[in-house]
Amino acid sequence: LLATAELAMRRAKPMGFGKTLRYSNDMSIAQERSRKIASRLCSALKNGEILVVYQPRLSASGDGSVLGCEALIRWKNPELGELYPRDFLDEARMLHLISSFDVFVLKNSVERSIELAASLGRFIELSVNVSAELFLRDDFARRLRDFLAEKKYPESKLIIEISEKEFMSQPEKFTRAVRAARGLGIRVCLDNFGSSVSFLGTSTGYLFDKVTVDRSIISRLRNREDAPQLLKILMSYAQSCSKRITVEGVENIDDLRKFSGLPLECLQGFY
Repeated sequence: LLATAELAMRRAKPMGFGKTLRYSNDMSIAQERSRKIASRLCSALKNGEILVVYQPRLSASGDGSVLGCEALIRWKNPELGELYPRDFLDEARMLHLISSFDVFVLKNSVERSIELAASLGRFIELSVNVSAELFLRDDFARRLRDFLAEKKYPESKLIIEISEKEFMSQPEKFTRAVRAARGLGIRVCLDNFGSSVSFLGTSTGYLFDKVTVDRSIISRLRNREDAPQLLKILMSYAQSCSKRITVEGVENIDDLRKFSGLPLECLQGFY
């Protein structure tokens, strides 16, 4: 009884003060799955279970041209199946594995991008998400620059993405780290823009080379009549951070039409 009550309490805490939550069997099932994920995650890299997939970014002009792609991590485990980042990255952070995963994705995607450039005859822009644990290391930008030089990979074709949530957790540290990275030629994107209310109105100047509007924003605006007006307001905030804006979560033709005439560079999604 005490164990189930404690489990319900842990689930209720993120809901805020004064909230209550009734225990259900689903909580125990989810907890057991989390334990399995944590126990198998430590050997995932060694066993070759971590994969990188790519989602294209198309020109917002509507001509269908591919301007770049985002490298996305996946975990394919024989027992657990294929897992998305939301399923295991929190455990990876708690186990201090997140930096190892970041480095794997970076190296793998850069090498794959070089192969793609050889077949296309040109490089397209590659975006890679990096955790605070790796990005805030003093030697991260220098080591990344050296790795790109070793691989003869053009720095202008790599974008390092940091999440808005992590940026807002340590804004001063991140601001220094972003400026230091850009000073070494590393380009930086603010990812998941709009997901943190506290960021809106924050003045960063043109701190970032690029901004990516979070897909959750597009999802919430999908059925609202005032979506065009709200999108224009959001774009004005985004433009205060960078002149280059990508919108994620474009899932259908109606989403595509909503962005007509807005100051965007790229669209990304399953449409």
